Amino acid sequence: MTAQMTAEADSESSFRAEHDLIRAVCDRLEAIADALPVVPRRESLSELITLLQFGIPAHCRHEEAALKEALGRSKEGQAWLRQAAGLIIEEHHDNETIMLELAEALEEYGTRQDPARADALGYLIRHFFSQMRRHMAWEDQVIAELRLIRR
Repeated sequence: MTAQMTAEADSESSFRAEHDLIRAVCDRLEAIADALPVVPRRESLSELITLLQFGIPAHCRHEEAALKEALGRSKEGQAWLRQAAGLIIEEHHDNETIMLELAEALEEYGTRQDPARADALGYLIRHFFSQMRRHMAWEDQVIAELRLIRR
């Protein structure tokens, strides 16, 4: 990757755009949970599954690398920022486990369309988007403090 591409990928607007995309995924998942037991269109489901399996985890790795770099540049390195960044990384791992479980459940529901499983899927979806929205609100504050995202 060229230096310019790297700088653009690490820019405030890039992180903001990625967070906006994740918020849009949460909104789409919430709409699915609200509509259950109706199964969404296959194309929509496939796109969400791909974002859960690959897109959001890629964002997390990108963000973690930027957090580590920003903390590395900060010589005084406020202890609370280091702890907060560590918690963000831990939550990414926890969220990724849930994302993979959710992707699998969406795939299975889209294939089998078993209305008896709609409640369990709805619960998993709501758990995920609630946790993700809370995580990102808190994360935005920490990242803003590190000047990766300005709100």
